[in-house]
Amino acid sequence: MAIRSIGKESVKFVPAYAGNREDENSLWVMLHPLNRMDFDRYAKKTKYFQKPGGKGEWDSNAFEVQKKQFIDNVSEVHNFLDSETGIEITSIERFYEESPHSLIDEILQAILDISQMRDSEIKN
Repeated sequence: MAIRSIGKESVKFVPAYAGNREDENSLWVMLHPLNRMDFDRYAKKTKYFQKPGGKGEWDSNAFEVQKKQFIDNVSEVHNFLDSETGIEITSIERFYEESPHSLIDEILQAILDISQMRDSEIKN
C-alpha cells in the first residue's frame, strides 16, 4: 500500500464540546493541516529559560507558541457568539482568548489529528 502525504485542503471541524454537535446551529471551524516542516517550525519557536531571580525555576513560551499555532491553522470560526451582545465573533484571536479552555484543547487536538495519517492509511 502506498503512503500518502498530508492533505493540503482545509477541513471543516464541528467540536463535540458541550453537546455542540447536536445543536442545529453548531459552532464550527475550518482547520488547516500541518506538515512536518510546520511541526518543526513551531517546535523551534518553543524556548525554555530559567526565571530571573528564581531558584532553579524554569519557564517557557509554550503557551504563546500554542496560541500562534492555533491562530495560524484555524482559518474560520462560525456560530461563536459574544456572551453579552449575542453578536457573532469571527476573529480567530478573540475566539482563542474568549473560548473555554477545553474547547480550545479539542480544536488543537483536531489540528493534530487531521495532520496525521488516517487509520485506513496505516497498514497493520
